[in-house]
Amino acid sequence: YFIAVTNKALLHTMADAVHEKIGKLLPDSDDDQQKRAKQQVCWFSTYFKDAPAVIAVLTRPYEAIVDCVLPKAHMSHEDMNAIRGRPDIESIGAAIENMLLAAVDKGYGACCMSGPLVARDDLEQLLEVREPWRLEAMVALGRPSSEHKQREKKPLEEVFELRE
Repeated sequence: YFIAVTNKALLHTMADAVHEKIGKLLPDSDDDQQKRAKQQVCWFSTYFKDAPAVIAVLTRPYEAIVDCVLPKAHMSHEDMNAIRGRPDIESIGAAIENMLLAAVDKGYGACCMSGPLVARDDLEQLLEVREPWRLEAMVALGRPSSEHKQREKKPLEEVFELRE
C-alpha cells in the first residue's frame, strides 16, 4: 500500500520527528568526524522534507500458500519466511525499484529511504497507519535539482559469471 504525501507542513513534521529520534539515538560528540557523521545521517534521513512528494511504502503480513502446512512441519510463518529469503521484503524492493524506474522514465528523480524508519512509530502515527499495516520504506520524489551522471559501472566479468 502506498501513501503519497505532498503536504509541506506534514513533511516537515515528519522530518522533525526523525531528527529528534536521531538526536536521541546518536550521542553528541566533540570529535569532528563523529559530528560530521551524525550531521550526514540526519541530513540523509530528513532531506525528504524538501521533496515535492514522498511516498510511504506500507506492508502487512500476508499468508503464503505454504503457511497451511507449516504447523505439521513445526515451523512458523517467520521461520519459512527466513528460509525463503524474506520474499515479503524482496517484494517491497521490487515495487520500489519499479517506482524508481517509472519516475526516471517520466523525468523525475526519486530515492528510496530507510533512514527515516528510526522514527517509524512517530511516522506511522503522523500518517495514521493502522494495523495490520506497517511503514517499511519511503521514496522521495521530485525534479532533479541538477543533472547527475551515472556512476561508472563495474566490468561485467566482475559481477557476473555464466555456468554451463
